[in-house]
Formats: sequence, structure tokens, C-alpha cells
Amino acid sequence: MSASWVDIPWTVLDFETSGTDLKSDRAVQVAVVQLDSTGVKRSLCHVVNPGIEIPQGAIDVHGITNERARAEGLDPAKVVPQVAGIVEAAWGRGEPVLACNASFDVTVLDREMRRHMGRGLDLTGAAVLDPLVIDRACDTYRPGGRKLTDLAAHYKVKQEGAHDALADCLTAARVVWRQARETVTEVYGPNGRKRRCDYSPLRALDLPSLHVWQAERYAEWAEGFELYLHTKADPRQPDAVVDRDWPWRPLVGAGVSA
Repeated sequence: MSASWVDIPWTVLDFETSGTDLKSDRAVQVAVVQLDSTGVKRSLCHVVNPGIEIPQGAIDVHGITNERARAEGLDPAKVVPQVAGIVEAAWGRGEPVLACNASFDVTVLDREMRRHMGRGLDLTGAAVLDPLVIDRACDTYRPGGRKLTDLAAHYKVKQEGAHDALADCLTAARVVWRQARETVTEVYGPNGRKRRCDYSPLRALDLPSLHVWQAERYAEWAEGFELYLHTKADPRQPDAVVDRDWPWRPLVGAGVSA
């Protein structure tokens, strides 16, 4: 019998970027952490010189200034192949790659590979763990935010240095570790209403099936959120489109900026 995905090594990925436009924004920091049952086996974390100006809004989030990126940042043409090799090798071994809000981070890696390696990410055998998708699916009606900071607080795990790529990798891994050990419970929220939390799929499914299950749950959430924007948001957004793709966004249109 093969080992559960809980017990095999995980590779954790996180990017800090110049913004959230997957077509034009760039990596300014990346971390990859490889974990097994004994703890951290290997980690890398690099500031990256994106070759473009980092807007103040992004600097306010992660604290990496243009001056620091130019002084300390490595050439992405050297960093990106290293990161891609680690991620693709993990999938080749049948191991999961973990990323919080994976449809962003995995797509950032793909786009940076296209800029600096001339090809996209090889998703052969891809298996992803996403604590955000798992949280939404297993505890759908919990009030409050679902950013990594919120997840760390809810699952009572240590978080150090929010929006530092290496620290975020470790926090995301701790959250998934806790999620994998949760059960089926009924709890009362602050409004006095009872909600059901069901984490049983995490133990019932093997890794490929869990990957598919997350993709399905993400698509369901996206459809529901899009309907909310059309009909209940204030103001309503009748033309809003919420992408259903997870764990990455296929390249469409004119491609990525050079």
C-alpha cells in the first residue's frame, strides 16, 4: 500500500510580486521549501530583480523596495530555472507541491518560465495542495477572511514574517498539516448559527484524487462568487468574470510581457 500524501515529502512554493496582473507583473522574491517527516530538508529564498519598477502598493505589502531589488536581487534568468527544476522534479517523484492560492503562485512560475526559459511549466503528474481551497471547501460558511494570516490564526499555527516568501512557505505548510488532522465537526459561529466542517476528504482521497477534488471545489467556489458579484455585491458587477481554472491559469490572448 502506498504512503498517504500526508506522510510523503512536500515542496512548498511562494512568490512575492510586483503586482497581481499575471500577464505583466514579475517576481520580486521567491522561496521553495522541501519538507519531510523530520522537518525542513532544503530551502531557498531569493530576492529577484524584476527588471521593472515595483509599485508602491506592492512595496507596502512585502516591503521589497526598488533599491533593495536592484542591490540584492538576483537575475531571474538564473533563479527561475532553479525553482522550476525543483517543482517539476517533485511532481516527477509523485510528491505534492503546496502553495496558498496556488492559481496565483503556480501561474507566476509558469509566466516567469516563459519569459526566461522559453517554455511554460510542465504539469505532467502535477499534484498541488492549496490550504486556501481546502479551507473554503471544508469550512465553507466560516465568517471572516481567508488570507494566509487568517488561516494561520484560525488553525492556530505559528506565523512569522507575513509576506516574506520563506516565512509564508512555512506557514502554509503548517496550515495544511493541521487541516489534514481535522475531523468532521459542528461548531457555532459568532452569530449563534451552527455550521458543519468536514475535512474527511483529505484522508479519504489519494493525492491525484485530492488534486482533482480541489480543482472541482475551486470551480464551484468561483461560479458562486461570480454569481454573487452579478446579483448581490454592492455595487453589482454584472460583467465580472471569475476564472474557474486551478491550480494555474492557461495562457490566453497576447501572452506575457517580456
